[in-house]
Amino acid sequence: MGAADEPAPALLIIAVLCADSDAYRRARDRLAGWLGPLRQAGPEGDFGWTDYYAAEMGSSLRRSFLIAERLVAPGQLAALKLATNGIEAELSRPDGTRRVNLDPGLLSLENFVLASTKRQPQRIYLRDGIYAEVTLHFAGGRFVPQSRTYPEYRSPELLDLLADVRQEYKDCLRAGTGRPDPATARVYMTEVQE
Repeated sequence: MGAADEPAPALLIIAVLCADSDAYRRARDRLAGWLGPLRQAGPEGDFGWTDYYAAEMGSSLRRSFLIAERLVAPGQLAALKLATNGIEAELSRPDGTRRVNLDPGLLSLENFVLASTKRQPQRIYLRDGIYAEVTLHFAGGRFVPQSRTYPEYRSPELLDLLADVRQEYKDCLRAGTGRPDPATARVYMTEVQE
């Protein structure tokens, strides 16, 4: 029988999608107030992978990726998704439609895992309506998409960006500078629920 142990802390990457620069700024400020310092990974760009969000959020969508400086405990993925859903709701229009979409993912040496509220065959239920999906796994010196990975996460540009971020993360683990903070998501959840 194998012995259970805790995994290394993971790097939190939040994919941000919106058409409204004010909503982006407010979401980033809210995330930074909760998670601490954030930095943008790669350039912000146009989002043309699907029109799934257009009816709700508009057609001139922009995508960016924010990285939290503090590493997090992988077991907090569901709490992180619930908290980002809370920020989306907080920044929604009066009719309830979203102005911003926030998708947290955890990057480890082995894979990149996204959280989702959508049930699909390749996703594993975590708790409270949140699922986890191994979107990419790392093999042969590169990230490899799964059969149902979203097209955006198959793009060579994003795969290269995540490989570069993985190397930074690996260097951080080697240097021992990452500090997991599993309590942050729970503290924020309490604040959102009140």
